[in-house]
Amino acid sequence: MTSKLLGPMITHLSQTLADALVRKDTKTTKQVEKVLRNHRRLERDLIALEKIQKGEMAPIAEGDLIPGKEIANTMEQNELSNQLVNGGKGWDEDTIKHVKDNDFRQSEEKVQDLIDYDPALKDYIKSNPADNESLQSADMSKTVIEPIILGADGLVKDGYKRINAMAKAGLGESKIKVLAGESSNFPSISLSANADDVVLERMGGFVENLRTLVDDSVNTKMKTLNATNVSTTFPPIERTGAANILKTATTLENGDSVLDETLMTGLAVDILKVFKDNTGGKEGGRVFKQGDQQYLAPKNMNKLQEDIGNAAERRILAKIEKTKGVSEKDLKRTMKREDKSALASGLITMARGNFGNNRDVVSLPENVFGPANLKRPSLISEKKVYTKNDKGITQKELLLTTSDFYNDWYRTPSIKRNIKGIKGNHGKRWIDIFEGPIDPTLPAVRPHGKWKVVDGKIVETPIGLLPEDFLAGRDRSKYSLSTYDPEVLNILNKTAVGVDPELYAGWKFLSNEGFFKDNGMTNVQFNKTLEKSGLEDHEMGLVMNYFKDIASAKANHIAQENAERLKEGIPPLTRLEEVNAFKPKVNKVRKDITDAYKEASLDAKEGTKGGKIDNIVEDLLDIYGTLPVARDVQQSQRSVRKRLIKEIERRFNLQDNAEVHTLYKFDYRGRVYSIDPSGANVQTGGFVRHMFRFPKELGIDITYGDPSFLRIVDDLVLFEDFPMGGAQIGKSKSSGLERNAYWKINEKKYLKRAKEILEVFEEGKNNKEIFKQYKNKAKWLRNRKDAGPYMSALLEIGRIRRAYDTPSKQNELFEQGTTLGKAIQTDYSPVTSGVMSVETPSRQAYRSTFALEFDAPQSGSQHILAQYGNTEGLFKTSVFTETEGKKRLLSSDELADLHAGVPPESIAPDLYADISVDYDDFFQVVLADLRATDPAKAQAFEEATKAFMKSGRNITKPIVMKIPYGAGFDGLKAGLFEQLTSRNRLQLKEAGIDPTELMNVHWSAMESALKKGLKTQFEFREWMRAYGKIYENAPMETGVSRKPLLVNSPSGGVSDFTIYATSVESLRGKINPKRVPDIEVKSSTRRESKGKGLGMRDVKVFEDVQYTDTGITALGPNDIKTKKAYQKAIEKGKAPKDLGLLAVDGKMLQEGPFGVQEQKNMYGALAPNATHNIDAGFLQKLVIAADKIGIPVMVVHDAFFIRPTDIDAFRKLSGEIFKDLHNGYNLRKEMIDSLHEATGIPVTTIIKKIEADLADKMPDLASDAIEGSRSGYYIDRTKAENITKLSQDGGPIENIGFDDMFSPKGDDIKERSTTRGDDITMDNVIRGG
Repeated sequence: MTSKLLGPMITHLSQTLADALVRKDTKTTKQVEKVLRNHRRLERDLIALEKIQKGEMAPIAEGDLIPGKEIANTMEQNELSNQLVNGGKGWDEDTIKHVKDNDFRQSEEKVQDLIDYDPALKDYIKSNPADNESLQSADMSKTVIEPIILGADGLVKDGYKRINAMAKAGLGESKIKVLAGESSNFPSISLSANADDVVLERMGGFVENLRTLVDDSVNTKMKTLNATNVSTTFPPIERTGAANILKTATTLENGDSVLDETLMTGLAVDILKVFKDNTGGKEGGRVFKQGDQQYLAPKNMNKLQEDIGNAAERRILAKIEKTKGVSEKDLKRTMKREDKSALASGLITMARGNFGNNRDVVSLPENVFGPANLKRPSLISEKKVYTKNDKGITQKELLLTTSDFYNDWYRTPSIKRNIKGIKGNHGKRWIDIFEGPIDPTLPAVRPHGKWKVVDGKIVETPIGLLPEDFLAGRDRSKYSLSTYDPEVLNILNKTAVGVDPELYAGWKFLSNEGFFKDNGMTNVQFNKTLEKSGLEDHEMGLVMNYFKDIASAKANHIAQENAERLKEGIPPLTRLEEVNAFKPKVNKVRKDITDAYKEASLDAKEGTKGGKIDNIVEDLLDIYGTLPVARDVQQSQRSVRKRLIKEIERRFNLQDNAEVHTLYKFDYRGRVYSIDPSGANVQTGGFVRHMFRFPKELGIDITYGDPSFLRIVDDLVLFEDFPMGGAQIGKSKSSGLERNAYWKINEKKYLKRAKEILEVFEEGKNNKEIFKQYKNKAKWLRNRKDAGPYMSALLEIGRIRRAYDTPSKQNELFEQGTTLGKAIQTDYSPVTSGVMSVETPSRQAYRSTFALEFDAPQSGSQHILAQYGNTEGLFKTSVFTETEGKKRLLSSDELADLHAGVPPESIAPDLYADISVDYDDFFQVVLADLRATDPAKAQAFEEATKAFMKSGRNITKPIVMKIPYGAGFDGLKAGLFEQLTSRNRLQLKEAGIDPTELMNVHWSAMESALKKGLKTQFEFREWMRAYGKIYENAPMETGVSRKPLLVNSPSGGVSDFTIYATSVESLRGKINPKRVPDIEVKSSTRRESKGKGLGMRDVKVFEDVQYTDTGITALGPNDIKTKKAYQKAIEKGKAPKDLGLLAVDGKMLQEGPFGVQEQKNMYGALAPNATHNIDAGFLQKLVIAADKIGIPVMVVHDAFFIRPTDIDAFRKLSGEIFKDLHNGYNLRKEMIDSLHEATGIPVTTIIKKIEADLADKMPDLASDAIEGSRSGYYIDRTKAENITKLSQDGGPIENIGFDDMFSPKGDDIKERSTTRGDDITMDNVIRGG
């Protein structure tokens, strides 16, 4: 009952207030006082709970009342169509009278709740099939104009047919609009009124069960779940069960326990908070897209356990600190990571068993049929969602989060929400009472402390972190020997990052209105999207027929299996085995019947459409399957948005400018990652990353028209998706001079926009009505691909211009004494950039904290091409450019603009566009060949390409960017095929075109274009494959075990490229089923004596509920799983009998049978790991060098956020660092030396093996003739004898071999001056836009 929670709540408030007063913690004191001061509200809440509990309080429905007479009149007017919406039931006089006599409120109900509550409706559904027309409309139920009508008795009066259709379509858990009679005690209305009681009572039940579980616990170790699948060489670290861990962690040195009701309630709150935050998936809100499918990335169980375990530890330690008389040892205690994980696993199971679908029914008043059999609502939700892992493989994962009921209870209702019927019970106020200690690793107002490494060992960590947190990706880095200088991590942590308050306010409102794609859509937009992307009526009919055929085939073949079992005297399939029939790994049906079922399934997929096409059902199923995926993605995006808002507003509460310091860590390649669970940082994609600013103490003065201002202008223009007058202003289409010319022409229009949104965002920050009024005028902000940087720059331009137009005190005096001063502009009119009269008073500068993003174009290719000295490629990837643009002859005005500070960047080279040109050319060649044999097909392919395929860099970019990271042709081909959506494939089939044949033609052209334009990148990939073979084959060839593959990093650290074969370790714990009543368990009956002479009786025995704690462990050579995997290889002589020979430091590698697919094995990872090793080194060296000259930086792998005043210096510095890195670091030499150290194979032998492999796979007669050339080992660009050599011949990479790429030096021609012919720069290694 609710009283279970009232005691601990009052105790907790009292203790919290007392502790806060002792510590002089004014913030906490005020928070508690605020709760207690409003005694009337608190008293009212408690009284209401008790009344609801006793059944004395009437339910309170939501929304405005709608007179029943109006509804009844509409029903009577639609009498002729009632059979379509009411299942032919008809509206008799009693029904009409019932509606007239009651008023109604609009709400939403779960379809299954409607069915469970109404026996007559349930009987109707059992006896009536749903037709295809109803099934087609079922999935669009939320858009149906007429809602379901519930009488005051809670029974359905109108809508049988629609509910039937939704039930038959498997949409029982979906919600549907209803009009509910005012006095109705129907599910959501009654539960909404009783929501506090329901939630708090269930939390109280959790506390009671947890207390009993701990009291009954014993010191027993968790057991291995499956010994054959777990390493015995590296066994799981032993740990006891969750209950015993909790008991031990809360027991003091003197034997007293701090585990009281308050602490256990806090643990329940921590679990629900972690679950609720998981609605949007992992931090950063990653949403993958593949064709017309999208994928979420929910936190896996290990991550949930980590979050809950850490929260539990913080709460327990905080409780100990507040306890009087504790020892020093108690105050210094911590929990082992393994214990936290096991405890969290047990707590999650307790939550699923106490917050899940309860087997007890809700106590609702009886209806005309008697008591309602309605299950108590779940507080948590468990469902499978689509994900795509880092290797690009699509899979389904469990998304464990809070339920709609809990979320409705948690939220704060508003007038707007009540009108819409969206619930809200102020549940957050109850949760906030038990707010736990803050995670010390969260972004904070002060730096967290430094990482310190001595002789490769971590000797000092920032607050809240352990040495094992130094490397990200614990599973991959668990055995890694990678080590780096943490200086860059400490530099990034010491620089605070703020938030632009006006841009945040604008984003918060407009994103809620669906303006920005990465933050989800409004419900109206989403439903319209579903309608457009759904199936047509006849298509839905085909899908439903397929489902029926599959169901029939499954039932028939299960019956065949059971018939065979009957003949053999074997028990038939259990219900669970029938459900899992024909599924991989769990199928219990014999092979011949399974094969027959699979054949029948394939037959069911063959359909016809107008007699033209076969086999379209698969495409229809893909389209049909996008609907639930789209809902998941929509929910994820909206939830990510809420999570970001919550964190950013937390920061504003901490500090006026939301300025915080963020922790960072490395991965095993040296890449830098932020430690921020919210994702509220520049490493988050989309709009949000452009809201962050440098701290005010690092602000710089910018005046309208000065060089820094012109940098912001250039950024604005680069991100303009809809150029005025149709101008070509993209970075690959225009130079800085040309973008400046565009700005001059349109300056006044942009200033008007800037002034407009600046004023709206400033006023709207404190008055939402301003935003509401502006929403319809802001259509020009919709559907912008790069809305974040665009709006960010526009706002800053508005601020700078306003400051410029605001006279300083000195200016005011100047105005009073001169007539010239009266000419000061106040209407945001254009100003000549960089030109200021000496007679004009000085203008006001604006103190800006703006952060401009500059990134490396085609970063992976840049580094690979530089390592190979490929000058032509370095020009194509912007490493080399002309200082003052591609246009060699400049007018005097253009030269003046350059001297005034206009960005001098040339038109950005575009490797993706270059490849797309070749791709188009090769496609035309393929079409020409096809025309010679089948002109009709060639014509059809050409027309289909124009209709369905992307063009230009949009089609080549997602493919080209993967190649420097070792992507194989199979994966690249699959990426190209994703250009066609399921609907596109269906349309092609309707036109008589085989989609696969069309895409094979496109792949032929794409493959030719890639091989032509990316020769060096492909050679790098083949080099890595040849290198990997040597390491893999070394034990069998040398008879000696290998060492880890440790490669020196350009930053001075060491990257460990060794990837070990691992297994998931699973340890099992048990919980008494009585402690988890919501989990159904198997039971058996046993006979036992009633007592002496009393006979026997049957007793039902329930199995214990199991929970597992999983982790990653390395596989050793003598493990059962290893021996089984290598058995065939040993028999064929491809592996030694003593598998210890193949082990590295006693651990097996991800190779051979443990790495069959290249994308999953150690050697397929060499290319991306090597490339990231270099780009990580570049980032580390650049950030450290920038810090030394006072340039603050925010980073995202190959992107850098910098202040406008620092851009020129930072670009120049980036070019110098890039040059020095590649002149002084030879990746291929470092890797060959590492291979020699790891295997003992002589360097010369390694070189010969690599070059022989390259000569076979990618022959190059000129290079193959020079021994050692293609290995790259002997390149040393710093040697004195190489200083004058060309880059491609092993000299410094800046030695490009010619003075002038574009035009000769010349004299003035018609007032134009040439720039210096030898002025080639490396300042564009990173670029804006």
